[in-house]
Amino acid sequence: MADQGLYQKIPLEIRDDVYRAVETYQKEFLKSPEYSIKLRFEDEFCYFDYYVNDKIFPRFRLRYLSEITWGLEYFRQSDQTYQSSRDMYGKELSVPIGIALQLFEPLFFDDRK
Repeated sequence: MADQGLYQKIPLEIRDDVYRAVETYQKEFLKSPEYSIKLRFEDEFCYFDYYVNDKIFPRFRLRYLSEITWGLEYFRQSDQTYQSSRDMYGKELSVPIGIALQLFEPLFFDDRK
């Protein structure tokens, strides 16, 4: 859990922006009704879960840093935890939401034609 006061909750208008970005992504890439991305928000995190035939697969979460940047954390199945994505110098990565979706695209099993 993050230290209290270090991070802020995701504002409602930013949540709406994230919903729209994911909706656009799903329309473009996830064409089958059996696949979907479900979002959940908790404190400074936006969780991206992947559903296949109503079965949930956690994939990654974004940590809200500012209106334009997010920290990236992927879900590690082996120990059921989220791990920060870091650059080659060990610094935590932070990117815009659109870039985050592109970086984590391989974690979604889509049916692109």
